[in-house]
Amino acid sequence: MRLRQYSTKWELATLTVIILLAVVVRMGWPGLTEFKADEARLLSLAWDMAEWKYFPIRGISNSAGFANPPMAVWLYALPLFVWKHLYAATLYTGLLNVLAIVGAWWLARRYWGSTAAFITALLLTVNPWAIHHARKIWAQNLIVPFVIGWAICGLLVYVDRRKWFLIGHFLCVAVAVQAHLAAISLVPATLMLLLIYWRRVDWRVFVIGALASILTIVPFGWYALQSGGVSSGSGLATTFSTKAFDLLWQLSTGDQIHVLTGSSFERFLAETPDLRWAFIILFGLAGVGLVRVVQRRSVADWFLLIWLAWSILFFVWEFVPVVLHYVIPVYPLPFLLVGIGVQWIVTPSSRSTESTRHDSQRFDGYFGIWKSRNIKRALLFSFLGIVVIGQLWTFGVLMQTVARDETFGGFGTPVGIELAAVLEAKRLQEEHDAFEMLVVSDGAFPEVDNTPAVYDVLLRGVPHRFVNGETTAVFPEGTTIYLAVKPDEMKSAEILTSLATDQITIPLRDPAQSITSYVLNSRPAPEYSFDRSFLLANFVSLYGYSDSLDSGSLDWQLHWQVGAGGSADYHWFNHLYSADGVRLQQADESAFYAGAWREGDYVVSFFTLPNAPSDSSELTMRSGMYIYPSLESVPVLDVAANPVSDYVEIELTE
Repeated sequence: MRLRQYSTKWELATLTVIILLAVVVRMGWPGLTEFKADEARLLSLAWDMAEWKYFPIRGISNSAGFANPPMAVWLYALPLFVWKHLYAATLYTGLLNVLAIVGAWWLARRYWGSTAAFITALLLTVNPWAIHHARKIWAQNLIVPFVIGWAICGLLVYVDRRKWFLIGHFLCVAVAVQAHLAAISLVPATLMLLLIYWRRVDWRVFVIGALASILTIVPFGWYALQSGGVSSGSGLATTFSTKAFDLLWQLSTGDQIHVLTGSSFERFLAETPDLRWAFIILFGLAGVGLVRVVQRRSVADWFLLIWLAWSILFFVWEFVPVVLHYVIPVYPLPFLLVGIGVQWIVTPSSRSTESTRHDSQRFDGYFGIWKSRNIKRALLFSFLGIVVIGQLWTFGVLMQTVARDETFGGFGTPVGIELAAVLEAKRLQEEHDAFEMLVVSDGAFPEVDNTPAVYDVLLRGVPHRFVNGETTAVFPEGTTIYLAVKPDEMKSAEILTSLATDQITIPLRDPAQSITSYVLNSRPAPEYSFDRSFLLANFVSLYGYSDSLDSGSLDWQLHWQVGAGGSADYHWFNHLYSADGVRLQQADESAFYAGAWREGDYVVSFFTLPNAPSDSSELTMRSGMYIYPSLESVPVLDVAANPVSDYVEIELTE
């Protein structure tokens, strides 16, 4: 069906308004999206692909311990070929979901009528969960366009007998499932449709479509063969649950959207309308639409029922804990059922949609509210207007909340704040002609730590290293820029602040937290320097220490310089002994990772020993290094480079 062939100018005008609204809420304010570790690792792989570094044959791992197929990586690489910026992928997600709304309108208009199409597209556009799932870089946020493509192609095959669309039907389900396994529910639905309507299938086209779909899986299959499997988890537990029905309610209505506001949920709820009464009516209208579909039982209606049933029932038997985004493939069915229900109520005498959809002169009450005194129509469309306004209001307050308030436990830091901090750090780096940037946060490994994963993407193209600011401070030779995320929570903050020649602070939503850039060109000195430095077998030089007693805890710092480097994971141990040789306390901590060492790096490592004696004048500390996890000791060497001890013995000074 061409867009204009069976549509009036009013329909096209309202569709245009809906599309514009969808663009605004899905693609507007890209800085007010969250960008966490999973998104960062996914985008990093896509960026590597867009820079022609390699062709990925697997995606990131999921929460169940499985390696995902690389389809989401391939899809997110497409916008990065054009514009290598985080916003390219963010806006791309929104654009695909805007196109999904157009597809949902087309599908509903062709097979269920213009009123159903209008309501389906409008409710999908304003639903808060649908908007949220279209605004961030997330593999599951890519699947709705392909789910709707799957439905359109399937209906064209089974209703209109357009046999060649079976190829698109198969390819869409293959892409959707490989983008995110939430779409796996489409597989049994596809098989069931094939079994029921096998007489409408051209089996030559079936073979072509099946082969094309299999080709998309070949790279991941090759990865699975090479690696001996795709799971690193401990197996799957199965249990019966009706949670999927609760999640269907949430997705259909926008209920529970306040969970995104985390610790600010009370303020959010106070500023948004209570639409629970409207949700009940909305679900009732969907029930009316379901009754109409069951009553009519056309091929298109059976397709809808099979799609709906498998989208929910597939997750009744839980292999992994079912979460909200697993039910995303149900879009746009709840809104379509509402549209069918409203259309049946306002035009109860209408014949089967399938037999009348080509009647371009028929206009089934799309704007009947303005042409009739029918109170029933007025009430229904007024109610839908209230729902639309209420959900748009909710979305607006959600955007205000995540921009203004701390949402601990919910929505992450808006990426616009993080990008602003990165831009300031880059400006300082250029101004001071610094070679590299040190990212100081609560971790040091992008592969496993959340903050480093995020800033590894945000600083792409900028020389940078990561330091765990809670345990370590690193001081390279020459001027260095430090980008510290929430520095007030780190032990290294005091040293960075005291030595900084310049600094810029970007406040976070919590006024007590910030992202701060420091400029340093000097190094700290230990409170107590050794008469001579101690050399370890890995060529680490230990220069001295600093200590302080605070509320019964001994804060202990070791000052040292890196050695030969390599891939070893070195740990420091610190054993506190009394004068009579009794070990009182122990503190072990990972050292600055040897794989990140650069020649000349000066390091301060921080340790805390609780319940330390108040009088330290007769205490001794034994400090040394070992390799983790083998626990192999790194000996201390004498002047002739001979091993003399596994530790340096330090007599504490009061």
